[in-house]
Order: sequence, then structure tokens, then C-alpha cells
Amino acid sequence: MGWFGRQKSARGKEAGAGAAGPGGVFLLVLAVGDEQSERTVSAEVVAQLVGATKGPALAALDRYFGGDAWCPEIKTHTSRQGPCAYFAVTVAVQRGETQASMSQRIRAEFTSRWDQEAGRLL
Repeated sequence: MGWFGRQKSARGKEAGAGAAGPGGVFLLVLAVGDEQSERTVSAEVVAQLVGATKGPALAALDRYFGGDAWCPEIKTHTSRQGPCAYFAVTVAVQRGETQASMSQRIRAEFTSRWDQEAGRLL
């Protein structure tokens, strides 16, 4: 499947994809799901998993970081095998945060939401 981006708020669009946070910008690539499984699911199941993961995770992180400027860009690639998804998140490090602290929070949020939905669907 292809890569899908994020719709930004007006504030997020003003910041732009190349905008640096107070601590710079880095790319976080995270995988959720079961990359090793031979199981294949329908495109609809993958879409449900991604929908139940990405939107709610971004909303929760937007609330935590005080808006969507922390994430100038996110791209998603999915696989029906496993199933699994890959999120390439451009992260603008926010004041009071580090790359490590933001990576940990983002990874935990996405993984938790994926695992909850996978437990329900699979």
C-alpha cells in the first residue's frame, strides 16, 4: 500500500514540514503490529487498525504537546501481512522535551492504540 500523510491545522501548516522545534527536528520511524507473522488480513481490517491507531494517537499527542506543531509531517505505510503498519513521523522537538522523551511517548501511544484494536479485531 502507499504512504499516506497527515492533514494539518492552520497552525501546523504555518509551521511547515521543515519547521524546527526548539530542540531541532528528527525522523522517527516506528513499526506496529506483527512483522513476522505469515497471517494476511483484508485491506478493510488494516484500514480499521490504522484508523483506530493513527487518528486517536495523533489527537492524544496533540493535546499533550499543545497542538500539532510537534509533528510537521507523518507518513503511513501498511502491510496486510502480519498485519503491520509503519509510521514515518517528522518530529519537531518541543520545549522541555528531548528526542528520547518524545520518541518514547510517541512510540508508546501508537503501540498501545494498535495493540488495543488488534486485540479486538484479530
